[in-house]
Amino acid sequence: MSRSHTDSTDQFVSLRDRTSPSASRLTIRIATVERNPTVLFAAAELEKYLRRITGGTAIHVREEAYSSQPDTLWVGCAEALGDVALPPVEDLSLDDAIAITVQDRRGTIAGANPRAALLAVYRYLTELGCRWIRPGNDGEIIPAIPDPLGRNIGVCEAPSYRHRGLAIEGACSCEHVTDLIAWMPKVGMNSYFMEYFSGYIFYNNWYSQRHKPANAAKLMPEERATEFAERAIEEIQRRDLLFHRAGHGWTCIPLGIEPDLWDEQIDRDFGDMTRYIALYEGKRELYHGIPRRTNLCYSQPEVRKMVVEGTVAYAAEHPEVDYLHFWLADGTNHFCECEACQEQRPSDFYVMMLNELDEALAERGLSTRIVFLIYADLLWAPAAQEIRHPERFVLMFAPLHRSYYDPFAPAEMDEPLPPFALNELEFPQSQNLNHLAAWQHIFDGDSFVFDYHFMWGHYDDPGYMELSRTVDADVASLGEVGLNGMISDQTQRVFMPSGLPMMLLAKSLWQSDLDYDAAADDYFSAAFGPDGDKCRAYLESISAGFNARWLSTYQSAAPVPVPDDMVAGLREVRELIEEFEPVIEEHLSLANHAQARSWGYLAEHAQMCRILSRAIEAELDVSPEEAQPHWRELEMRVMENEADTNPVFDVFLFLLSMRRKFQISVSPPSPDM
Repeated sequence: MSRSHTDSTDQFVSLRDRTSPSASRLTIRIATVERNPTVLFAAAELEKYLRRITGGTAIHVREEAYSSQPDTLWVGCAEALGDVALPPVEDLSLDDAIAITVQDRRGTIAGANPRAALLAVYRYLTELGCRWIRPGNDGEIIPAIPDPLGRNIGVCEAPSYRHRGLAIEGACSCEHVTDLIAWMPKVGMNSYFMEYFSGYIFYNNWYSQRHKPANAAKLMPEERATEFAERAIEEIQRRDLLFHRAGHGWTCIPLGIEPDLWDEQIDRDFGDMTRYIALYEGKRELYHGIPRRTNLCYSQPEVRKMVVEGTVAYAAEHPEVDYLHFWLADGTNHFCECEACQEQRPSDFYVMMLNELDEALAERGLSTRIVFLIYADLLWAPAAQEIRHPERFVLMFAPLHRSYYDPFAPAEMDEPLPPFALNELEFPQSQNLNHLAAWQHIFDGDSFVFDYHFMWGHYDDPGYMELSRTVDADVASLGEVGLNGMISDQTQRVFMPSGLPMMLLAKSLWQSDLDYDAAADDYFSAAFGPDGDKCRAYLESISAGFNARWLSTYQSAAPVPVPDDMVAGLREVRELIEEFEPVIEEHLSLANHAQARSWGYLAEHAQMCRILSRAIEAELDVSPEEAQPHWRELEMRVMENEADTNPVFDVFLFLLSMRRKFQISVSPPSPDM
C-alpha cells in the first residue's frame, strides 16, 4: 500500500516571477554517503533543481555516515540512510520502492536501489510542484518556492508494476532518444528498450529523411547508428535504468546476415546454408527477400545451436544488458513446412531453443535475463515443450492485432482458443488475452505487455483524448490479467497536441488506480497554464469530431460503413478550430516559456487538423481521388514545419501511417527534397 502527503501546493510559476528577497540567503545541503554514480547523479539533479526553485544556494556534500542534520536532505539507497523503511517488494534490485521524509527542515530521499533513489528525487521535486510535461528543456515547469524545507513532505510507495518502459521506434535523432531517456525517470519510468542491436533503422529513418520519396531507399553508415546507440546507453547507465536490447534478428546469424537491417531486400546465394532456411511454399529462400522476416528450419539441431551460440556470445560481450530479447523472425504464417517442422508447433521449437539457450548461458556463468515473445504465430502456446528454468525468463505478451479504443477486458481470458493450423492462422482484431492465459498455464514467471498504443493508434485520434482513456484503462487492468507492467513500442515523440497520454502511461504504471480526471487536470494546468481546462475541453471535442474509435477501423482498401454523423463531425472540427484559434493566439506569448511553447505546438496542430479533416471528408464523402490534393497539402505542411515540431511529433511515422491507411499516392519529390 502506498501513501504520500504534502502540506501545501503551489501554482505553476515562471522563473521570472520570483520576487522573494530572502531567496538568495537560503542554503540547502544535499548529503550522500554512497559513491554510486547514479546516487551522485540524483544528488546533482536535486542540487540543480533546488537552485532553480529557490534562487538560492544548494550544495552537494559527501559524508562518511548518515546523521540527521538541519537544512540537509540526504539522498541514496535506504540501507545507507539509517535503514529507511520501505514498502515490501519482491526484488530490491528490480523493484523501485521509495521513501521520502522531509520534516522540520531535514529529511531523507531514499530508494530501494540507486535508480529508485533518482526516482525519489524527482518525486520529491514533483511534490514541490515541478512538472515535466515533455522531454527537453522547454518541457520543464519549475515553481518558485523561497523555502522548500519549510514544507513537510512524506511519501512511502512502491509502484504497481515492475516494468515501466519505452522502446525505440519510428524515426529518431540521437537527441530525441537521449532527451526521452532523461525524461523517463522524471515521471517514474524505469526501463528503455534499444530494439535490435543499435536501433539502426530508427536512426536511419531520421537522418536519411526516409519519409521523403527521394530518400526511401537511403541508408546511412552503420557506424553512425552504433555511435548514437552508445550515447543512449551512457544516459541509460547514468540513470541506472533497466536496459533491454535486441529482439528480431537472431535468425540472421546462421546465414551471416547483419541483423539490424529492416525491410531491405537482399539477393544472395547462400549455397550450403540454404538448407537452414525455412521451407515455405516449396522453396527455401528469404521470405520476400527480407532477412529479419525469414524463419529457419528449427527442427534441425544444428540450426538451433548456431542461433543459441550467437546469442550467448552477444550476452557475454554485452554485460550492460539487463534483459536480452530473444525473438524469432517477424511476421505471420511463414514458418517451415518441412516434414520434421510439422511435427510440433513453432512455439514448441521456440521453447526448445529457450531451454538450450538457458543451458548454454548457465555453462558460461551468465545470469542474463531472457525475454521471450508471444506474438503472431507464437501466440499459440506449445503443445509438448515446457520451460525448464522459468526464473531465467520473462514472458513478453505482444497483442498487436487489437483495438486501441477497446481497453483490455479480463473476461476474454476465458474465451476458447482458435485451432492452430500451420501457416493458415487468422488474426482478427482481438486483445488475444485467451492466448496469454494459455501461456500462463505453462509459465508462471515474470511478464509484461509489449504494446503499440503510440505506434499507429494515436494517429486515429488527433486530439489524443480518446486514446488517453484507453491507456489509463489498459494499465489499470494489467494486474488482473497477470502482467507486471508494460514496455511501450512507440515513436519517441508523442507530445503534440499534448503529452497527456504519455504522462498517463507513466503515472498509471506507477499507480494503477490513478484518478484519471485529477491527473488530466493536473497535466493541462501545468502544460497550458490557467486556461488548461479550456484546452482539455477543446481537445476532447477534436477527438470526438474525428470519431477516433470508428476511424481506427477504417482502411481505404477495405472500407467499412461510414457513420451517419461522421462527415458532419469533421466539418464541426473545422468550426471548432476557428472558434478556438483566438484562445490559442492570446496564449502564444505567455511569460512561462514551456507553457507558451505548448500553445505554439497547439497552433500548428490546429492547422494540421483543419487539412486532415478536409482530406478524410473528401475520402468518405466524395472519393479517394478527390482527397489526394488534401493529402498532398498535409504532407507538405508537416514536412515544411518539421524543423519546429520534430521534438514532439514524428513526421516519418505519421506519413507512413497515413499513406498505408488511406492508400495515398506519394507526392513526387520537389527539387529541395
